[in-house]
Amino acid sequence: MVHAVFERDGACVAAARSFVRVVGVGGADRRVLALAHVASSPRARGRGLGAAVVRAAWARLGGGLDDCVFCSGVPAFYERLGAAPLARCDVEYPSASSKRFVDPTMLRVATAEAEPWPPGATIRANGDGW
Repeated sequence: MVHAVFERDGACVAAARSFVRVVGVGGADRRVLALAHVASSPRARGRGLGAAVVRAAWARLGGGLDDCVFCSGVPAFYERLGAAPLARCDVEYPSASSKRFVDPTMLRVATAEAEPWPPGATIRANGDGW
């Protein structure tokens, strides 16, 4: 797990968390970068710090880690940074107690080397960490 953080005067003004997950998609397991807990202080908004922490997280892509898959309630923000919405898909969870995706839009950022993402595929969330 990696945190990208900007601080000012000892206070956090923007942060993002990224971590590697294995998901099943299209009948095969795929290692993906997950993006979570992206936030910026209301006093620091409009300065590009949110975009900067997201780009810092996405900088982890490459070398076999070719996809970042995440959900968001503000997809336009991520689309401006280069993310593409995934076609509506189902998510299969390993157990009833698994944490659910809560935001309505799934997005993806991929390297040029990434395998194509099957449209409309069910994503199998492996493990209770989701």
